[in-house]
Amino acid sequence: MRRCEGRVRQWFFRAAAVALGLAFVLAAEGVLRFLGVAGPPIEDDPFVDFREVKPLFELDESGRYYQTATARTNYFVRDRFTQQKAERTFRVFVLGGSTVQGRPWSIETAFPRWIQLLLQARFPEWRFEIVNCGGVSYASYRLTPILEECLELYEPDAIVLCTGHNEFLEERTYRSPTDFGGLLQSVSSWRLARLLGSLVKRTDEVSYTGAPRAVLPAEVDALLDYRGGLEAYRRDDSWRGDVLQHFEFNLRRMAGLCREAEVPLMILSPPVNVRSSPPFKSVLRPDLTAEKRLRWEELSARAKELYASDPREAIRLLLEAIDLDDDHAHVYFVLGVLLESIGRPENARTAYLLAKELDVCPLRILESQRRALHDTASVYGLPSIDLQDLLEEQSDYCALGSEIMVDHVHPTITGHQLIAEAVVNQMAAENWLPAASGDGSSDHRRLFAEHLASLDARYFAHGQLRLENLRLWTQGRTDGLPLDQRNSAAE
Repeated sequence: MRRCEGRVRQWFFRAAAVALGLAFVLAAEGVLRFLGVAGPPIEDDPFVDFREVKPLFELDESGRYYQTATARTNYFVRDRFTQQKAERTFRVFVLGGSTVQGRPWSIETAFPRWIQLLLQARFPEWRFEIVNCGGVSYASYRLTPILEECLELYEPDAIVLCTGHNEFLEERTYRSPTDFGGLLQSVSSWRLARLLGSLVKRTDEVSYTGAPRAVLPAEVDALLDYRGGLEAYRRDDSWRGDVLQHFEFNLRRMAGLCREAEVPLMILSPPVNVRSSPPFKSVLRPDLTAEKRLRWEELSARAKELYASDPREAIRLLLEAIDLDDDHAHVYFVLGVLLESIGRPENARTAYLLAKELDVCPLRILESQRRALHDTASVYGLPSIDLQDLLEEQSDYCALGSEIMVDHVHPTITGHQLIAEAVVNQMAAENWLPAASGDGSSDHRRLFAEHLASLDARYFAHGQLRLENLRLWTQGRTDGLPLDQRNSAAE
């Protein structure tokens, strides 16, 4: 009994010590906030650096408008906004990749443009500048400097962020931060953490970052831009984990930057086509014995012969193949097709998602990244919309596919319109929009139709051409330099 009482007292004193320490931390944080002490920021990005960071926007010849800089138009479509922000102007920057840009078309039919049309019709006495900052192949770590530029120079009223697809496009080496550095990153919005982070950087630079950061070229150097780029992708779970850690850091940093600037931020989780887009690269596990590999190939071949005539037997054979190797992405995709064909939609959806997750060339956001987006919004109290859920509500199938997606990640024009409506509704729910409004009588369907009619046939023809080129790109079939010349080309 005495031993038990001693243990209770021991645990009590330990808990009291922890509580006292937490109380001190919270009190110190409260004092720093009350005094307005922000402290030097923790290092921008402990994982990567850039050889050069060029501004996204520059003044045009008239000096009246900021426009997308000519040097950036290989990745961004030119958009503009007024240099002098007039009264009754509502300015939003939408950051992301080619989904935000509206590929395979362009910004004229991307969801930021539909947002602008909806808001302008609803609030005719205001001017709305919904600026498209969607960069082809741009990952979160390349969007962060753009966010900093927008917050510091252009007086945004809100930021909308839609990112996640492009994190695996560029090759880079990670050297993980120390545990203490990781802790500082996770609480980087705290004043106390920022002061401690500054102290750590001054006393021991390497202990915080782990090692010198990888230095990337000024613009995207995607593996798939090179002939044979698909061959460069290998299964590497450790690297995937590093990419996810970097992605989470960037999300927290961007949320912290917006909070510090007192600019509202909305997070969108991008949609993916899992039902009509097979994996881009599938490989067998390297540790399979020759006997198991032969058996796997036999099962797959026999199943293929039975796809149409006996799907249930084909499913049984594929499940047996999965027992031998549960990492082959394409098998799960075929399994999903077969399960859907025999009326098992929930099982089919699970198989489709596994096929996406196991893709050796992950060009579509992973579920761990989607959770990171949701968690960041939750921790920072940010509005968020899961565009996968939004668009699946419009689908009659078990998972999102070609009914509303034109390829693996890009929505149809109708899909962009649905996204715009959801974003505007969320803005209204968050009380971001002006108090005064128009009569609300405008028909947005008619508005959308009139805008589409204003675009000539060449616009849509160019979109179709881009779509074909994009499909070749995802297959590693580009006209770029050979992969073995990548390092020299990037220098």
